[in-house]
Amino acid sequence: MLLIAAMFVCVKRFLGTSRLFFVGAIVLCLAVTFSFAITTLTHTQQKSFSRPDTLSGVVENQRFRVASEEVSSYMVLSGAKFGGKSLGGRVIVFVSVDKDFTTDQVTPAFGERVQFVTRLNKTDATERNVNSRVKYNTSVNFQDITITGASGALNHTVSRYSKNFLSKYLSPINAELMYSMLFGDKSALDGDLRDNFAVTGLAHVLAVSGMHVALIIGMLMAILKVCRVRRKTQFPIILCVLLFYMYLCDFVFPIVRASIMFMVVLANRIYLRNTDLLSSVCAAGIVTLLLFPYALMSVSFQLSYACMAGIALFMRPTTDLLQKTIHPRAPRAVRAVQNFLIKGTALYWCTTVLTLPIIIKYFGYVPVFGIISNLLILPVLVLCFQVVVIAVATWVGGPLLYAANYLIDYVRWGAYTLARVPGAVIHAANGGYWFLFFFISCILMTRFVFLPRRIKYAAAAVFMCLYMIGFLV
Repeated sequence: MLLIAAMFVCVKRFLGTSRLFFVGAIVLCLAVTFSFAITTLTHTQQKSFSRPDTLSGVVENQRFRVASEEVSSYMVLSGAKFGGKSLGGRVIVFVSVDKDFTTDQVTPAFGERVQFVTRLNKTDATERNVNSRVKYNTSVNFQDITITGASGALNHTVSRYSKNFLSKYLSPINAELMYSMLFGDKSALDGDLRDNFAVTGLAHVLAVSGMHVALIIGMLMAILKVCRVRRKTQFPIILCVLLFYMYLCDFVFPIVRASIMFMVVLANRIYLRNTDLLSSVCAAGIVTLLLFPYALMSVSFQLSYACMAGIALFMRPTTDLLQKTIHPRAPRAVRAVQNFLIKGTALYWCTTVLTLPIIIKYFGYVPVFGIISNLLILPVLVLCFQVVVIAVATWVGGPLLYAANYLIDYVRWGAYTLARVPGAVIHAANGGYWFLFFFISCILMTRFVFLPRRIKYAAAAVFMCLYMIGFLV
């Protein structure tokens, strides 16, 4: 908190902000601290159980692996009951499998009810547990799990019908990929496919996050504009659709966080006529931290807001710089292609510049062909996602899905090909938390810091050197 307060002092000193902003920043720091304390207290005051009993619940997330793999198998149960009494939180179940286990065996799927006898333990108030609403943990042998049927809840019913609908028109692996993009359930995805997407810088499309929410909002706004719905009426309609989509995804933290961000940005533009993206992103971050204080330590939160901050800080100057390469007398078709490449390159660079140190810190590698995959593969994948959303939402569009099958094959082939190129990833030391100096260096070089250029650039160079030192210590 002292570091945050010191940062706000620097903001007030060098950016010339008002005293009201400074006081509000201090209030925010106190509010987040208070929220941390309350959340930790509520999480640690859960009831303890000393005797084994019957645990039942609905599978919301699961991953079963063969015994030779290092990471254990697990399930996450919602609506859990222990000894017939509701627990009021989720339970993560670590599953032990024997050496004869194969992925072809029948395993509990999303939306199925399971039960077994076990001993229940409270979880620690960590970032992952609090954000995922996981309050208890336990372990069980795979043979002791009994599937008692399918859940009749609306979100589970819709997801089951969607999965069957996609399987009817798409190949099995393509249906699993699109279902994962639509609902964020990666349990059935092939391990090689996920590795290919990670190596090529496309791993973010497999989890429901900001890109998916932005695409859904964009599609809704286009439909409402065609229907001539007033701008101020669009917001409640989009909010209701997003709430329903969050419900279908069981209010997982990434989609809730992304929805808060984009709804704050949209509300600013519609009601306040404020097109300042940086202010909107900061306001969304404040709202998110007040509601989910442990989000501050979430990797997805850091990546998402670093990505949006990069767009807000660097998108305009980068685009203006690259636009100078377009010849004014070039043919219209050539200029259209150049504009697409310029905007795609600028967007990729702006989203990468601040997220790259975080990726190195937590994952220890750099995807070399990220810009190629985001220019040649991602647009096709976005088109397929939009087709799938329309097809599933209207329960029509079978011929469209048949055509999308070939496009998804191209996406998988492109990811597979790029992932097999030598040097597709560069492994790097994590650099610890020295990446904060990288952020300070980047912010100093933006137009938002009102200091003489010689001071700005000299300070930025010093902080960048400190960041590089982080790889050596």
